Amino acid sequence: MRHRTPLLLAGLFLVAAGAVGTFMVVSAEGPAAAPATVVPSAASLADPIEVDRPGVPIPLDWAEPIPMTVYLTPTCGCCSAWVEHIGQYGFEVALEYRVDITGVKQGYGVRPELSSCHTAVVNGYVFEGHVPGEDVRRFLAEAPPVRGLAVPGMPLGSPGMEMGGFVDPYEVLTFTTTGRTEVYSRYGSGE
Repeated sequence: MRHRTPLLLAGLFLVAAGAVGTFMVVSAEGPAAAPATVVPSAASLADPIEVDRPGVPIPLDWAEPIPMTVYLTPTCGCCSAWVEHIGQYGFEVALEYRVDITGVKQGYGVRPELSSCHTAVVNGYVFEGHVPGEDVRRFLAEAPPVRGLAVPGMPLGSPGMEMGGFVDPYEVLTFTTTGRTEVYSRYGSGE
């Protein structure tokens, strides 16, 4: 018990000193000062003007290959078919295989309701799912202040999901980091 007493007293002294130091800092800064570790609220971080900035436009007549990274799982056949499709529109695609790409989607601001089987990134924008190549090129030429384009799910007849002449009705959506979406284009009649 004798050997523990000095350690116990030293520990109590440190706790007391810490409390006094904290009190002194709070007193010196006044009640209006916020601690340095306060993280801004999600609302202040999600301002689309601050987060979703317009990109540098890539003109439709751009002749050089456009670098694109596509995140996909190793077993996704429709993802590979979409990569073939997008290559026809002047993209030089680097493939990043992941067993689970959920973290990639979260990192790029793709909300679950917008997700599909693969995520592409080019020129600071995100293209989620089976977005038609002509929409990707037009979007990059416009370079709007949004996060990217998404085709939620895997609609039949979309690029990479071809089924003869059948095209399920689907929408290509713009999306922002705040979760706002707007229809960019529509495809299919379901017949």
